[in-house]
Amino acid sequence: MKFASVFGAAALAIGFAAAPADAAVLFSGSTSGCFGTGCNTFTTVAKDNPNLTFTGSTFSNSTDTTLFVGLGTFSLANGNHTYTGDDFTLKITFTDPAGVAPSAIFTADITGKVEPAKGGQTGFASVDFDNSVHQFSWAGGTFTVKVDDVSNFALNNSNTVFGTIELTSVSAVPEPGTWAMMLLGFSGVGFVAYRRRSSTAFRLV
Repeated sequence: MKFASVFGAAALAIGFAAAPADAAVLFSGSTSGCFGTGCNTFTTVAKDNPNLTFTGSTFSNSTDTTLFVGLGTFSLANGNHTYTGDDFTLKITFTDPAGVAPSAIFTADITGKVEPAKGGQTGFASVDFDNSVHQFSWAGGTFTVKVDDVSNFALNNSNTVFGTIELTSVSAVPEPGTWAMMLLGFSGVGFVAYRRRSSTAFRLV
């Protein structure tokens, strides 16, 4: 009886101790863009003019800490447009984890310029994003998103928008092995209690 009692208590303790503090979370989604002040029409391929184009992308990966993801690409074609702070809005739509709130929208400005040079058109553009950390929540916890600025890129070239997703809290969900150990512990405790009741009833008769 002592062995069963010790076994049950030990299994129960191991079960609780083995419960993970965090678990990997799947982040999936897509991006779209919109040029102009106060714009609300987001498209996968957005154009500021014939020269500057933003192309959205999709992402899907799991992490239990930090995830770096590509959020689309800016490309600059030949032209003589001069950029003086053209507004741009990047929209990130999460499909996983489900139920993310609020929707992820980042505001940015085009801060580069295109200049003529000897021998033909040349120049560069850059994108200055809102670099603050944005926090989001879903049923399983919370996470933050931060979008990096896009450094200068030349005519007929492109540059990728990168973002950082970081888990700040996540509900612990025991793994299958942990569940089995916990059930074994509860069974041991229940068996010990049953044997004690049976033994007491036998002595009273």
